[in-house]
Amino acid sequence: TVGPQGARLLAWRVSELRAAIADEKDPATEVQLLKFFSDRLVKEVLDRDHRAVLKRYALMLEEALREARDAGALSADDKAALLAFRRANSIHRDEHEALLETHGWTLEEWHVGARATAERTRAALASLSRRV
Repeated sequence: TVGPQGARLLAWRVSELRAAIADEKDPATEVQLLKFFSDRLVKEVLDRDHRAVLKRYALMLEEALREARDAGALSADDKAALLAFRRANSIHRDEHEALLETHGWTLEEWHVGARATAERTRAALASLSRRV
């Protein structure tokens, strides 16, 4: 519990907690407490699993961006594969964008498939202008 005097941590063994709940002699209380602890456990497992998936995604993204740096552009196959992985593993757009930012990429650069520089943009614009 937390109060003006600081915090107090209560640690229970599962067997002691079950005994304390059973001593309440109120089936509704028992059901609610068991549901609460069960929900917390499920949430912790899901959060742990999502962190592991996110770590794997971060490694794959890092590899794709390294290859893009070497090749000058992101591979369409890599982008498609990473999108499929994000969808299959419920990786949110904000998480993807945050990982891009750790590598110095913006979401717009990701969609374009290459890191933008003023020089490259001017050269591309000049090239397009000459062709029309």
